[in-house]
Amino acid sequence: SPWWDNRNTPVKESRADIVKQAWHESVSHLRAVYGDNAFDWQWGKAHTLTHEHPLGMQKPLDKLFNVGPFPAPGTH
Repeated sequence: SPWWDNRNTPVKESRADIVKQAWHESVSHLRAVYGDNAFDWQWGKAHTLTHEHPLGMQKPLDKLFNVGPFPAPGTH
């Protein structure tokens, strides 16, 4: 399908090519951010929750009034 082709490259990619490329880029990003050990790639490290106070919108007051960040729970 032409929907999968990256028109910025000289070759015509297939769906499998694009999915494979996205997978490799995702794993590279995770390694760069969280390290090489995949067991350290935890949901709560990537997704956090901060309870913001109206006065905490201005730095450096954010350190005093905002609560968090806390790891946000994920699912199985």
